[in-house]
Amino acid sequence: MRIWAVCKDPGGTAGMLPVVDELGRRGHSVILIADNNSKAAEILAKKKRPFRYYYANDGICGEGDPDVFITSMCSRGGGIGRELVPVMKGKKIPTVVIQDFWGGGGNDGWQQSQSHPDYITTNDEVGREVLTGAWPEFDPNRIIITGFPAFDKYAKMDFDAVRKQAQTKLGLNGNLPVISFAGGGDLTDLVHRLLCGTLERICWLDEGDYYFIPRPHPRTLSDFPAEAELWQKTLAGLHRGPRVIYDFFGQCDMTEIVAASDVVCSISSTVLLDAAVMRRGAISIMPPAVKNRFRDQMGGVIDQYPLVPLGCCLEVSSVGDLGTTLAKFVKPKERVQNPLRQNQEKHVKTDGRNAARVADLVESINRRV
Repeated sequence: MRIWAVCKDPGGTAGMLPVVDELGRRGHSVILIADNNSKAAEILAKKKRPFRYYYANDGICGEGDPDVFITSMCSRGGGIGRELVPVMKGKKIPTVVIQDFWGGGGNDGWQQSQSHPDYITTNDEVGREVLTGAWPEFDPNRIIITGFPAFDKYAKMDFDAVRKQAQTKLGLNGNLPVISFAGGGDLTDLVHRLLCGTLERICWLDEGDYYFIPRPHPRTLSDFPAEAELWQKTLAGLHRGPRVIYDFFGQCDMTEIVAASDVVCSISSTVLLDAAVMRRGAISIMPPAVKNRFRDQMGGVIDQYPLVPLGCCLEVSSVGDLGTTLAKFVKPKERVQNPLRQNQEKHVKTDGRNAARVADLVESINRRV
């Protein structure tokens, strides 16, 4: 079977590669395609993964149509993947969209019926609920729960070994607690400033007795340069509190940062799911303006990070709440038992077969849908 697989953003690429590898192991011919000048192209080139560019006017020179078309559900306009869905459907070629995050893509054109694929995969029942609310006319039987493929990597990972590896790379004292923050996009600096303001006011941790690792999204410099400048300004104004570790795009990847952390803070990034998988503390920071935007992104269906109702992540909206919540995970000169661990073990599991379930779906599709 000939398959085209399109990706555009870091999250979409992370979710697509395990599926491409699984399909390749099963003997299928998969052409990996990246948007021209996209972050995916940069990532794939760095990984030395063979891929093709897709140019809107020329397509892929010398290549015939695929038997099945799969694409990540990338943000910031949807990209070539979303644009090719109606083209492929017009040719009666089955289309599958692979989610790497919950949502209906309302701000990126996916909510329009002409952009709907034949099938879409999602992580869990929350993902199905969001999609059925955002796409009311879409057949719910074609929303397939597979798990996010990017999380297959955790099935056999030794999290303590990864923590020690990150500590070595960053020169961290293993006896001191670590708070990290990750995110990107507009309004992220608002939350970053709220967190840094809280860290300055913390009185139950001595100055310099804990680490803070801020990590902007990989697209921040290219897509949100003003945010990057504001992050730098906020950190420069942090006069007391933690030892700040500057590793914006450097020695450690995000998996290592999460593994090194006692508690991970973000707005609604998938790093909070990473934290839950690794049984780390997780805090979703949602001041009112941010919560309103998140609700819009979720098509008005939910207004909390999906792990919050499950007790796998805590939500805060103010400086006062944030300080109290951080104290649940971080104490001076001692390791704290993660109070979310029991719920995380109950609700957040990975068996390493998410990509295989997507591949099963692709193989089950006939050419005529």
